[in-house]
Amino acid sequence: MPANSTEEVIHVFCPSPPAGPFTSAVSADAALEQIMAMRQLLATMKEEENALRSNLGIFKIDQPASKDLQKLERELDYIQQVWEITKEWEVHWEEWKNGSFKTLKTEVMENTAFALFRKLNKLSKELK
Repeated sequence: MPANSTEEVIHVFCPSPPAGPFTSAVSADAALEQIMAMRQLLATMKEEENALRSNLGIFKIDQPASKDLQKLERELDYIQQVWEITKEWEVHWEEWKNGSFKTLKTEVMENTAFALFRKLNKLSKELK
């Protein structure tokens, strides 16, 4: 198999740019499913890269790990964290929305909302 650039390999697996889970129009569950599919694709690409690196070892050629694949994995981690926080919020919101007004505990609601906000804020700072 001839050596392809990462972009060419990605184009083979994803002929058109992926419609990833980047907007609120996607549900958290659907977004997490898309992320899992991308992780499977990433694992396949890593396996191919490792096979190529192993085969290059025959010729004593040292090929470093793909920085593009490492970057993609980090970005998937960040996107997954955002969607997991979103899903956690949706679960709590659904519970509060459909629960009895008498049983609502505003302190718990406030603490939960603030904790999720802190997680998102921390993630935002990491990405800057």
